[in-house]
Amino acid sequence: MTMDPERIKERQRLMVYYQKNKDKILEKHREYRQKNKERIKEQKREYRQKNKERIKEYRQKNKDKIKERNREYNQKNKDSISEQRSKWYQKNKEKVAERGREYYQKNPERIKERQRKYNQKNREKLKEKSIEYYREYRQKNPEKYIEYHLKEYEKCGRFFGFTAGETAYNLCKWSLTIRKKYKCRCQWCGSSSNLKSHHILPKKQFPEETFNPDNGYLLCHSCHVKCHGILRKLYDV
Repeated sequence: MTMDPERIKERQRLMVYYQKNKDKILEKHREYRQKNKERIKEQKREYRQKNKERIKEYRQKNKDKIKERNREYNQKNKDSISEQRSKWYQKNKEKVAERGREYYQKNPERIKERQRKYNQKNREKLKEKSIEYYREYRQKNPEKYIEYHLKEYEKCGRFFGFTAGETAYNLCKWSLTIRKKYKCRCQWCGSSSNLKSHHILPKKQFPEETFNPDNGYLLCHSCHVKCHGILRKLYDV
């Protein structure tokens, strides 16, 4: 099928005109969109409703193409997109929170399953992030960190009538006893770095066993985290 020569000439003329007056044309388009925002939105809404099946079919056929195009656009316009999102979020904070609450109430199992899968895939990454976060938090908020531990020591020492200071001293001595008992080696993996003295029976549920040397086990940081994951299921700690 051959195109009419006159039509070809007209197209070429328009292309030349567009290249010369690109900025002007774009500015006019911008102005028009700003003046007719609601009208354009309504037109788009109507078009989508009329052509639902057609749009769906096109998206299924061109899935990869659309993804690639979106990726390219997002990379080019990273800063402007994040700025727009933050502005929109500031305006619609309550709306977003309400929608999130509703979604969570309707889909608690789905969310839990998604979180579980994500945690399994990104275990090492999350572990590094959490260690880094707590390290930074302690450095920035030493007074809060101390305050939290003093409260914990007070709770822990109530069973024996100890003050926070006495509890901290006795726990330190208990920890040294456990380290000596297991010759400064993790009892799960054999590591000798970043060791933690661990209570076999949790202090919260079994306060009477807090300073018992037979209620202690020596673990490295990563094994200690795993162990607490198991205890959380057993004792909810």
